[in-house]
Amino acid sequence: MSLDVQSLAATMVEAVRTKVSSRWPALRALAEVEMRKLAQTLIDTQALYRSGQIDAPRARHLVKMQQNAARGVFLTIKGLGLLTAEQATTAAVRAVAATVNGTVDFVLLPDGGKEVQASFKAGKDL
Repeated sequence: MSLDVQSLAATMVEAVRTKVSSRWPALRALAEVEMRKLAQTLIDTQALYRSGQIDAPRARHLVKMQQNAARGVFLTIKGLGLLTAEQATTAAVRAVAATVNGTVDFVLLPDGGKEVQASFKAGKDL
């Protein structure tokens, strides 16, 4: 099975849009660019792994670095907190995890686990 940049990026963008619904207008332009970069990293990583140039731990490391880069870009948006940036990147990865993991035959992307949640009371937690 082969991965496609446009398809992966579109799936991830939709997951981000859904997750950060009220903040989507502020995130849209950057999210589209960052999700294309992450999709390309996934495809490049798959190719490197299949050709034997990298092993599974190195593949995970490469993908995690790109996720962290995307998270960092999201954090540059004024008023966007770490939690929202984390939720956006986690939602994007979860949206394509089954597809990507199936093509590399190991768990490259986590697809489960407990999602980070936050609960703030106005004026008390900040």
